[in-house]
Amino acid sequence: MSILPWLPNELKYIRSSVTMMSNLKNMKKKNIIFPERLLRCAKSQPDKPYILFMDEVWTYEKMNRRVNQTVRALHKLGIRQGDRLALMMYNEPAYVAILLASMRLGAEIALINYNNRLKALSHSISIVNAKLLIIGGDDALNQAVEGIEGELRKMDIPVVCYTKQFANQQSLISIIDDQPATELGNEWKPKVDFGDTACLIFTSGTTGPSKAVKVTYTKLSMGCQISLFAGFRSDDIMYCSLPLYHTAGCMAGVLTALNYGVTIALRRQFSASNFLDDCRKYDVTVIQYIGETMRYICNQPPTARDREHKIRLAFGNGLRPDVWRTFLERFGSQVRIVEFYSATESNVTFINLCNKIGCVGTCSPIIKALTGCSFIKYNWEKEEPYRTKSGRCVEVALDEPGLAIGKIRASGPSGHCAYAGDLKLTDKKILRNVFKEGDSYYNTGDILMRDSDHFVYFCDRIGDTFRWKGENVSTVDVGDVIVQYSGVKEANVYGVKTPDNEGRAGMVALVLDDLHDLNFKDFYSYCHKNLPKYAVPIFLRITKVLEVTGTSKPIKIKLKSEGIALDRIKEDPLFIVDKISGTYVPFTEAVLARIASKDINL
Repeated sequence: MSILPWLPNELKYIRSSVTMMSNLKNMKKKNIIFPERLLRCAKSQPDKPYILFMDEVWTYEKMNRRVNQTVRALHKLGIRQGDRLALMMYNEPAYVAILLASMRLGAEIALINYNNRLKALSHSISIVNAKLLIIGGDDALNQAVEGIEGELRKMDIPVVCYTKQFANQQSLISIIDDQPATELGNEWKPKVDFGDTACLIFTSGTTGPSKAVKVTYTKLSMGCQISLFAGFRSDDIMYCSLPLYHTAGCMAGVLTALNYGVTIALRRQFSASNFLDDCRKYDVTVIQYIGETMRYICNQPPTARDREHKIRLAFGNGLRPDVWRTFLERFGSQVRIVEFYSATESNVTFINLCNKIGCVGTCSPIIKALTGCSFIKYNWEKEEPYRTKSGRCVEVALDEPGLAIGKIRASGPSGHCAYAGDLKLTDKKILRNVFKEGDSYYNTGDILMRDSDHFVYFCDRIGDTFRWKGENVSTVDVGDVIVQYSGVKEANVYGVKTPDNEGRAGMVALVLDDLHDLNFKDFYSYCHKNLPKYAVPIFLRITKVLEVTGTSKPIKIKLKSEGIALDRIKEDPLFIVDKISGTYVPFTEAVLARIASKDINL
């Protein structure tokens, strides 16, 4: 047994970090942002495929020419340096071209979740103050935008559809096709500071409604160097089926491939049944995951071809130990898994480079001193960091779960990003006077634990959000929609653990108006229409009264601890969604057993 079991992981981490910072310094010095990186690849390896999509092959030269056309098209639509535009589109090469064209113009592009509908969609677009909204040509996206046309008119935001006319507006592709693909002159290349915002990516955070994170060029340039830590090769072919509106698909996916000059196979949306077939089709060697996707893949019926693939590396986050083992046993132990912990707006990152199942990395006193991360006690009853009588936070001991926080330094890239809009939104994520007067730390909102060997494990998420189906669900956003349903007097939304499922399933405790009985079918239809699919509550709990704090804030801790434990909930009836019938039905021990046996898929 090693005396310092954490040392090999941290030596690799430190070595890669030094290289990353050196690369970042060089990129800043030469002003190499991602469109410039694309141009360099187009000159050095013009015929090498950048994106494989369905049966299309987009070489680096072809993508560069398309970006040139898209830059001119966006300019014709009035987009200039410093402007904001919004993009809502399924994964496809055009998404990447628009993203890179926006950067070339020095604009800021907000990546909108294509699952959003009505209030959630209107909220996302309004808080970024976009000058233009671009949508994909899919009917579902067109219908979603038609549902908020009135709000868009009030906000004076024009809509351009990529493949067809929308509200008498010419399609974007027709404008792009009319533009020359020749190289852009210096007049098209504004000076960009690496502290400038490159794109806005939405995250629930841990407090309040969903927010748009202003992701800087520094953050993107650091994040896309996951290839250094994971050990990419120049001949690797990546596979990405994660949505490009998320950091995982955008930064760790298509931009990481571009930064390293490798090929990436892109799928429109994730499909567990097609995952391995795609990997065989494109000769994939590197895959991305979030915990849920790996579980879905492992839940597919076994076949004789399970080990017929070239996958050698998988990287991502949220992989549960049992799924980790199952994946390796079924698809081959030659696959090296690089599990990491991070968040779009956070300055705390851990990476497991030693293939230790279940952990997200290491944090010895050395890394702790170098990165400024700490783990502090959390007061679960008050739902805030614990502080002593003198007002200071307290670090937890080894083997004790604690709230992960990251020191905000006065100089150098701190790594954390601000939210768009009210400065108070960002300020809520900052803890001040933590260990001494005047210091400040970023609050990740996540509970992690260091064991006695300094290996780090993810434990739980706190606050007004939970993760389900690979998405962050804001309890505030869901609650705001539900309380508008006729007959609902009060609603408290929270996440609960369920057998053999990643993350937490959405549950809402409802207090009903005395004059109303809940029409479950109509309520389900209302939620399905007004919320993203992943945010529609899985469980309902009908109660007579909801406990609140002295400041009228709903108390979730008791509800969350009871979850769906029928033996602990005596008076309140529970219900579970029946997606086939489009309603909610009574939740019983028999139903719970069917969930545990995977007879019911949540």
